[in-house]
Amino acid sequence: MTVTTNPAATASYRRYHYDPDPAIGGNTALPNLPPLEATHLAHTHLRTYPTLRSIQADSCGALTLLQGNRRIALAPGTAIHPKRLTARQANDLLLIAQVGYRAHITVLPGRGPAIDAGLNRIPPAAAERLIRSGWAATTGGPGARVSVSLAGTVALAWRACRDQSVPSGEWAAQIAESVFEAFAPTP
Repeated sequence: MTVTTNPAATASYRRYHYDPDPAIGGNTALPNLPPLEATHLAHTHLRTYPTLRSIQADSCGALTLLQGNRRIALAPGTAIHPKRLTARQANDLLLIAQVGYRAHITVLPGRGPAIDAGLNRIPPAAAERLIRSGWAATTGGPGARVSVSLAGTVALAWRACRDQSVPSGEWAAQIAESVFEAFAPTP
C-alpha cells in the first residue's frame, strides 16, 4: 500500500512574492492555497515579521498576514471546515503538535501508512483522514515529516473557542494568537 497524500498538499518550491497586486491596492488574496503551501507561507511570514500584530483573523478562520501596508489574505479555515474536526482528530493533531519535528509517516506492513508521533501512533485510517482533509501537512512517503498545517491550527483554535465557550467576539483574537504561537520562531 502506498502513502496517500492530499494532492493539493504536494510541495511547491516556488518562492512567495509579497508584491501587492495593483488591481486590488496593496492586497494579495490567496484563498485556495494548498495546505502545505499555506503552512510554509505562515512559517516564512512569521520568521520575517515575528509579532502578533502581523496577523489578523476573523471568527471563521480567514487570516490576513500584514507587512507594512501590504496584506496577504488566506482562508484556510473556511475551505477546510473547522466545524468538521472531531474530538479524536483534534487529539491526534495535538499529539503531532506536541512532538513537533519528530512526527513522521511510517508504513505498517499489511495496514498502510500511519503517523508516528513520539511514543504514540496515529492509525492508518485516521492518518489518511488528517492528511486528506488538509489538517496535517506532509510531502508524503515513508519517513516524511508530518506537521499540523495552518488549516489544522485554525481548526484546533476554532474548536477550543467553541468548547471553552469563548464569547464569539473574541474568537478572531484567539485564532490569530494560536497561529502566532504555532508558527512564530522560538527564541
